[in-house]
Amino acid sequence: WAGPIQFNMRLFVICAALSALLSCSSDLERGYKQLKSADIVLPTYESIVINGKDSIISEDYFATKLKYIVFCDSTNCNQCSIDHIYSWEDFIEYSNTLDHQLSFLFIYFPPKNEIEEIHTALYLTEFNYPMILDSVGAFRSQNPHIPTNRMFHNFLIDEKGHIIFVGNPLLSDESSALFKETVEDYLNQNS
Repeated sequence: WAGPIQFNMRLFVICAALSALLSCSSDLERGYKQLKSADIVLPTYESIVINGKDSIISEDYFATKLKYIVFCDSTNCNQCSIDHIYSWEDFIEYSNTLDHQLSFLFIYFPPKNEIEEIHTALYLTEFNYPMILDSVGAFRSQNPHIPTNRMFHNFLIDEKGHIIFVGNPLLSDESSALFKETVEDYLNQNS
């Protein structure tokens, strides 16, 4: 009896793993379709922090052909994201080589009980790039089609808000190369 029971257990484990993999794949596909179901709307922000100081920047600052959105809400550790903000410096330098046709938007929408803590963290971060504290949730309310799964909280949009790349280029060399290839292909086709 041990043979058939062991075989059935292995078969069950393989079937369960395959089912989980297919379910995960369909969840990702559903999330991707949901994200791409509408264009991204960028609200006007009043709380922008650069180098730890409240700043006012012209609307032209983000009037680039491409914008890469890093959206951190209650599903993310906002403090962790702020602590690792310097990881983006190489990509910001890369954007500088593109005649500023690519900008980055770091949008933080923390839970209400963390707003003051995140606000303080933004002020303590001497990062020389705009970081947005969206304390009223304008980005989320104007873009309800963004899935709650944080895998879909990093994406590249064009001037019209069309999503042309989904993913975090910091995660691997392959995603970094794909991100840069997408940016350069788009800029070459739309110059």
